[in-house]
Amino acid sequence: MSILISQDIDVFIIVEANLSHDSLKLHTFGPYFTKILPKSRRITSGILVGVRKGLISDFHEISNLSSYNGAEIIKLDVWKRKRHFKVYGCYSPPGNTKLDFSLLTFTSKTILCGDFNAHSKRWNYSDQNSAGKVMEDLLIADQMELLYNDSDIPTYLHYNGNGTNPDLTLASADIADNVEREVIYDPGSGHRMIITGIGFDTSNYSKRPFRNRWNFAKADWKNFTLENETIFESVSSFCKAGESVDRVFSRFTRQRIIGREIRNIASSQSHGHEIFHRDFSISELREAVGHIRCAKSPGPDNFQPEFLKHLGCNALSVLLTLYNHSWKFGVPAIWKKAIVVPIPKKNKPLDDLNSYRPISLTSILSKVMERMTTSRLDWYLETNNLLSSSQAGFRKCQSTNQVVFLGQSIKDALDQRYSALALFVDFEAAFDKVWRLKCIQKLQTLGVCNNMLMWIRNFISQRFSAVRFGNAISSFKQSETGLPQGTVISPILFNIFINDLPDLLASDGLTNTALFADDLAIWCSTPKRDQSKLNTIINLTLERLHLWCIENNMTVNLKKTTCQFFTLNRQPFSPQLVYNGMPVQQSDVSIYLGCALDNKLKWTKHAELVVSKARKRLSILKRLTGVKWGCNRDTLNTTYKTYIQPVLNYCNEVLISASENVRKLLDTFHNQALRMITGGVKTTPVLAMQLLCDLQPFTNIIEKNAAILFNRLIRLPNNSFWRDYDSDGGRNLKTQKGFIQCVRKNIQYKVINDVPFELLSFANPLDYAILDIRLDLVLNVRKRDLSPTALHAIALETINTRFPPEEWLHIYTDGSLLDFAQGAGIGVFSHLFSFYLHAGPLTTHFDGEVEAIHIVLQQLAVRLPPLKEL
Repeated sequence: MSILISQDIDVFIIVEANLSHDSLKLHTFGPYFTKILPKSRRITSGILVGVRKGLISDFHEISNLSSYNGAEIIKLDVWKRKRHFKVYGCYSPPGNTKLDFSLLTFTSKTILCGDFNAHSKRWNYSDQNSAGKVMEDLLIADQMELLYNDSDIPTYLHYNGNGTNPDLTLASADIADNVEREVIYDPGSGHRMIITGIGFDTSNYSKRPFRNRWNFAKADWKNFTLENETIFESVSSFCKAGESVDRVFSRFTRQRIIGREIRNIASSQSHGHEIFHRDFSISELREAVGHIRCAKSPGPDNFQPEFLKHLGCNALSVLLTLYNHSWKFGVPAIWKKAIVVPIPKKNKPLDDLNSYRPISLTSILSKVMERMTTSRLDWYLETNNLLSSSQAGFRKCQSTNQVVFLGQSIKDALDQRYSALALFVDFEAAFDKVWRLKCIQKLQTLGVCNNMLMWIRNFISQRFSAVRFGNAISSFKQSETGLPQGTVISPILFNIFINDLPDLLASDGLTNTALFADDLAIWCSTPKRDQSKLNTIINLTLERLHLWCIENNMTVNLKKTTCQFFTLNRQPFSPQLVYNGMPVQQSDVSIYLGCALDNKLKWTKHAELVVSKARKRLSILKRLTGVKWGCNRDTLNTTYKTYIQPVLNYCNEVLISASENVRKLLDTFHNQALRMITGGVKTTPVLAMQLLCDLQPFTNIIEKNAAILFNRLIRLPNNSFWRDYDSDGGRNLKTQKGFIQCVRKNIQYKVINDVPFELLSFANPLDYAILDIRLDLVLNVRKRDLSPTALHAIALETINTRFPPEEWLHIYTDGSLLDFAQGAGIGVFSHLFSFYLHAGPLTTHFDGEVEAIHIVLQQLAVRLPPLKEL
């Protein structure tokens, strides 16, 4: 009683109460009304329920141990604060194979709790029994969510000291976010008590500090653009008249302010590529502005991205003058300031500074300038092959390639009956510890010079930041090291800073390296009889890593750095790796770029991890099915495709080499989601649900994504591993087929090196030309009010007015589809050439449209080589 009163409990349920109606009279419960499901002949049985006096309640007995389901279940209806709650209490004895909840109704504001003796890996059992399967099916089929965290202490202590979780609590999806579960001490029965609290919203409004916000839904952007054009038209004339003054100021400024910086640059770099010093063009500016996303928080200057998106030609011209002035003379002080907003991490103590993720808000105008600079720098680095092929982070056409590369290398080693040792290195606050001067020196080493070098050096120096919490903001403080967070150019600068590390680590020719930004993986392999050499090889690599860290002022976080041993050998092997005199911890399962790697690379752990993450998001579908406005198939299907399926799709290409049983884990979850979307039951054919939702089997999705990635990898420039891979040789072990072997088997490639074309090359920013696509007509008309003949005439008038036939060549293309099996047809008409073609079997209407445009461009390239404008 003291516990109930001190914890202010409204309702309590005690299973295995071992009480009868007669024995209940011997106990008093003070402020509680009590009800009982009497014990059966079984020694440990019976359920005792207590409700605080003053609350309206209703008690029902559902089943007892002799019933159809072999379990004791009671239902309690409770009303509090005009809310109706349903609470089910259950006791299922060990070994019960008949547990069934089919007669229970799980609606809103429902709690299910009790001792289920259900085993499942979801609540930290090593196995699964029939009761555990029933509980998992309940979580999938009904709007119930499990209240359990891996960090919770066990609810039952065995005599041998081990702890398990037979006592569970489930809540309906509508109240799950407001329900808290706490496991407290054992009163002496072996089972710890569980307190479940339901929070009530006591206010009808938020009391967060008020901050001014723009309502762009009511903005008159047309007048905004016109007024700015009028204002900036006069500004443009002043800019042109002041060009002579600007040249005089330029000479004075260069001599007095930045002349010292130029003298520090080697004279051999003074005549660099024009991409380093040419002024930005209006095409580059339009391209950069096009990448700015709306609805983003502004920086210290409070300039909203929506303003930038609606600037006209005159305003953009003035803005371009500002950017070119900064390109020559330096960065405005406001662009070097940031407002840091701390965001608390999930399930972390709020009194610990490490529990917050800092989000930096920088100037939107600065982001545009950075993007123009980054585009030039990126083009220079990629076209001259200056970045290491081991780096995949922040680079076009590359994503999680490194996981596939690592997996293929280890599979190759296991197939040769070798053992492999991998090291996963974590750098401590990598971006925040970048040595700025060293980064500039590495830029110079790569040939970057002139305006670009000066602008980047000025941009990353003398940075200031302030912290904002609510409406309060601190004073600005200067940061001495690190790359600025929240900026566009920082990722590529970090790639340059760490660019020399992979070649240094692999200089012995025995190790492989893979980088994704600052996530570093190092591995090597040897025959099983020479496993001890793995320690020597990796330890020497760690010494080189330590020297590089000393020279570059970086720190390895040994708490998160792990090593993993991959082998098919049953004999244990413990790597002895040391970094700077400290041992490196070993792990049986490592997480690299979000993928879980097990010791035999079967991908079982990764599939379980992905399903676990996706299952946490599945509750959103349960909540939508419980409301009227979201309970339709289209809404549920869209939610699944955009919110849940991307979790399953992440790096699922690696599962192409997994067994069917492993991939079945994702297929099973995929099918469970389909049942929730369509309302199907277990007997509903999966194919029917897939057709209704327009979704493929997940195994097919894995094979399709793997084929796409494979075709991209073999076309990557300067990556000889995928191009030169000898895949014609047989495998020694059937179970150790890697990514390449599995993909080639599926898509039936005959010659892997016969690549018909390469990936699109990087476009030179100096050659940018903005394609002006105008879809409006000369006359404002309503399509439904006019006949097709009238619309045709207005369209031709629009085309001939804007693009006179005497100056432009008019070409009309079309693609149409009558029979999917036969494929789409292509039609092209112009005064220069006209033809009709077949796009190929199984092609869609869209395929026909694209192929028609592609053929036209080919014809123009052959017939009109000097053609300049399209």
